[in-house]
Amino acid sequence: IRVNGNGREVKVILHHAHHPDHEAAGPTPLLVQVHGGPTAHVGALAVLSFLYWTSRGFTVADINYGGSTGYGAAYRHLLDGQWGVVDFEDVITVVQQLVAQGVADPRRTYISGGSAGGFTVLSALAFHDVFRAGASHYGVSDLEALARLCPRPPPARVAWRGVYHAGRELFVGNVGVWREAGLAGRPYEIYVDGQRQQHDLAILKSAIAAIGP
Repeated sequence: IRVNGNGREVKVILHHAHHPDHEAAGPTPLLVQVHGGPTAHVGALAVLSFLYWTSRGFTVADINYGGSTGYGAAYRHLLDGQWGVVDFEDVITVVQQLVAQGVADPRRTYISGGSAGGFTVLSALAFHDVFRAGASHYGVSDLEALARLCPRPPPARVAWRGVYHAGRELFVGNVGVWREAGLAGRPYEIYVDGQRQQHDLAILKSAIAAIGP
């Protein structure tokens, strides 16, 4: 499906709740899945892990937020200098639209993502109330540490130009972008310091990771 918001069209692969012996009555619980990259892409495929949820009454929204590959150069470049803003806005837009359409139950909305997607999970829980709980799988939580540890971006990670430039200059520049959007480059700290623990958060990470909480 395609969802409109923030002046752009968000691409979503929607896996509807389904069970051969039970019919969903009314809005269902919603699991939003956020890919990593941050410029990766998810296709319209049968995903066995999603079948676990859909067979138990959940709708799963696998989101190709602005900046994802597969939809042309203009869509891909939406994330340039906007990592932490566009992805955040798009997942919120999708949930709000699915709730408004009667697909999702606003009392049972959840989000999960890994790596760059984990950063989006942390931002969503820190800066918005649309989700009840989330899971960050080895997610980035500190963009300044990421810029410091990786002074040059991999050639394929063009979207990271919002973080890298001679080490950290463009990260500092991005602080203004985040602040204007009401966001920040360390969402986990906002989540903890801002007393937003009413939204349950599961964090799965490596013991040696330096850019996760």
